[in-house]
Amino acid sequence: MVLEQYAWTESDAWRWYPATLTDVPAICDLIIQDYQREMDQVLTVSQPVFMRSISLGIVNQAYNAASEQIAVARTTSGDICAWSWIQRGHRTTYSTDEIAEPKFAHVVLSLSARQRVRLLSQMIHNWERWCDVGDIPVIISNSIRADQQTFMRLHLLAGYTVRGSTAIKRLHTT
Repeated sequence: MVLEQYAWTESDAWRWYPATLTDVPAICDLIIQDYQREMDQVLTVSQPVFMRSISLGIVNQAYNAASEQIAVARTTSGDICAWSWIQRGHRTTYSTDEIAEPKFAHVVLSLSARQRVRLLSQMIHNWERWCDVGDIPVIISNSIRADQQTFMRLHLLAGYTVRGSTAIKRLHTT
């Protein structure tokens, strides 16, 4: 993977952990802080609905780690600086191939560009490792953000085919 230069190292100011229910309020606060402005133009954001959704995802992960992965990157002070959520079991209407689809790839926008790139690259790497362990052959990642060029470029560097705001990669055949 070309993105190996961004792989997590001991010198990174964060560590990745599985999300827990205690992380839900902080995750929701980050969404409101960084992205609600973009969403308000198109969708009505409901914090209770989002809190319920993320909580159910965390519970699903706790009881079946192969169902979805919700991970948080915590700084040494314990703050969440990034989080991601990927879920399996998706299919297109024209194929039987199972697809994993990231639901969120969120980095705190106040971080430096270099840190944001490292964190996003680490997310993509984590998603691929999770798919390998779960024998999921395809990842489809997309973005609805106005500023998505760097995110899509990272996918391209990781070997994805990028079409507009969607990136797709076959990891292996089942």
